[in-house]
Amino acid sequence: GRTSRSYAIQAFGDLSDTAVFESTANVVDFLFTLSIDADGHLQVVGKSLQNKTYEFTMVSFTIHYLDSQGAGQTAQYEREIYINGQEDTYVFSDTNVSEILEYTLPEFTDMPAPYVTGDVQVMITSAYTSQSLDPEPGDPGGTDITTS
Repeated sequence: GRTSRSYAIQAFGDLSDTAVFESTANVVDFLFTLSIDADGHLQVVGKSLQNKTYEFTMVSFTIHYLDSQGAGQTAQYEREIYINGQEDTYVFSDTNVSEILEYTLPEFTDMPAPYVTGDVQVMITSAYTSQSLDPEPGDPGGTDITTS
């Protein structure tokens, strides 16, 4: 029932296993990259990793993040992803995102037959916004501080 290319089993003794190999011609892998852009927007880039068809599937998942005031917020990502290997970039309108905390597993609906979902990767590439704090002119104890 698994479509991933690898499967790990931890064994503490002799083990017998049977592998059944099937064509991966209809298996579609996906990659979603979460980041915070320079303006403090939450951004999701999603794409299928194979160019199989110009049809699409619906994908949805929830992202939990902190706003610039430190309050927990939730964003719902729900988009059509075309199964053609092209990136789809979605930028949320909220501009006060300071840290991406976690996300739920993506759920797919309306996958066109005969395709099935394979490996799904979600990566957070920029969990924090970048800020520069500059001292006031003439501040003798000031130093430049950069965080990211």
